[in-house]
Amino acid sequence: MKSFIIFFIVGMLISTTASAQPGPDTLWTRFYGWTGDDTAFCIKQTADQGFIIAGTVTVPVSPPHTDMFALKTDSLGQMQGWHSYGGPGNQGAYSVAIAREGGYLFTGYATRTNGRTLAYFVRTNNLGDTLGTGLHTFNENRNTWAWAAVEALADSYFAVSAFSRSLDNTEGSRQLIAVDQIGQVAGGFGYGAYQATARGVCTTRDSMVAVVGQVVDSAQGARQAYLWKTFGGNYFFSTYGGGAFEDEAYDVIETNDGFLLAGVTTDGHIDGIFLCKTTFNGDMVWLQRYLGEYAGTAKAVIPAIGGGFVVAGSFPTYWGDWDMYLAKFNSNGGREWQRIYGTSADEQAYDVVQTADGGFVLVGYSTAHVGVQAEWYIVKTLPDPELATPDIGNPVPQQYSLSAFPNPFNPSTTIAYDLPQAGHITLRVFDLLGREVAVLKDGVVEAGNHRVMFDGSGLASGIYFARLDAGAFSQTKKLMLLK
Repeated sequence: MKSFIIFFIVGMLISTTASAQPGPDTLWTRFYGWTGDDTAFCIKQTADQGFIIAGTVTVPVSPPHTDMFALKTDSLGQMQGWHSYGGPGNQGAYSVAIAREGGYLFTGYATRTNGRTLAYFVRTNNLGDTLGTGLHTFNENRNTWAWAAVEALADSYFAVSAFSRSLDNTEGSRQLIAVDQIGQVAGGFGYGAYQATARGVCTTRDSMVAVVGQVVDSAQGARQAYLWKTFGGNYFFSTYGGGAFEDEAYDVIETNDGFLLAGVTTDGHIDGIFLCKTTFNGDMVWLQRYLGEYAGTAKAVIPAIGGGFVVAGSFPTYWGDWDMYLAKFNSNGGREWQRIYGTSADEQAYDVVQTADGGFVLVGYSTAHVGVQAEWYIVKTLPDPELATPDIGNPVPQQYSLSAFPNPFNPSTTIAYDLPQAGHITLRVFDLLGREVAVLKDGVVEAGNHRVMFDGSGLASGIYFARLDAGAFSQTKKLMLLK
């Protein structure tokens, strides 16, 4: 850990609605940074209900340079510890993955003194202490960036999406890199394509990996989003969009019936949100573009508690700057609500998580403070209004119920249970052999809708069962943990 002083400022800022159906208001905000351009690119919730956040900071030395930076916070976003990783030249993190064995893998880039950029990996323990580092490029005539990482299903390796560009920036390739438990590159493969990128990545329920990004058709020049399902080879590769539009997918999630891609689209004049739903085999179900005056963009997508999905990104304001953007969509791509968050300065969001209370935490940057170019900006919202709004005519559930979302999950899921009357309940999780692995609740609970997070980071992949016992009522829900 470097011995520089870091400052943080706690704020309570008012968010502005971007539609007649506003999303959740701001609960709290946090600013972290040094004196240069600092940006948070990724956030994950940890087993203690806090957060691990990764990005870049400008180190206040001469000459200034950027470092990969990690910040651990509690559930209120208050700093518990930080680390910077790097050396001469510029380094930065685009993603952080939580390891099943504990600790983290940070992925990003490192620029060497000869000007070349290499994919950069840092493996740490739970305290952020370095266990190993790795550098990688596919050949000496390319620059390579490691964009996003997940823990792969086989042998505890990490799967990292990456893309490389020729030094003259005329060609590129999409890549998938395997990283071992000490941060060393254990293998990888790439496929050449004219100006390809590789952005989001997720593991699939059949133990493979899905990667999304953009590929340019060299014959027609069309810029299209793609979905690449792979694990040691091409299972399938499908493209979507293009034509009169330029489309790029930045993130992907697996749903109960296929994949959902989210990203950015443009008609050459206005940017907007790109959404595409596919089957498990990559066949397109629907494609939606949200364009128009002051349309937002999407850099991250997550499943929403209760159904649908949420995207986070940026929104151009009337005054010419940007604000953080959050929007919820139903399973057919219809927008249910949206909201922007920010100040009179410039803000953008790059990632989001939903917490057990139904609220959201966005990370990115803000230029709100005089004398500071950009700082890490963290925004916590109130619960999703669709979850927080009770049925006025029937405020108490009429029957018991038990559900979990997301499911399958990695490494945590939110378990929801409804109680029509107060009483003593137990909510426990068992493995396939009937062994109790977690007690989520054991006590008297009032009537109403309740949620609790189940964290499976210390468990092996497989089938588990959540069981709710409330008086004479008993219900079991099958859970699938995929790592």
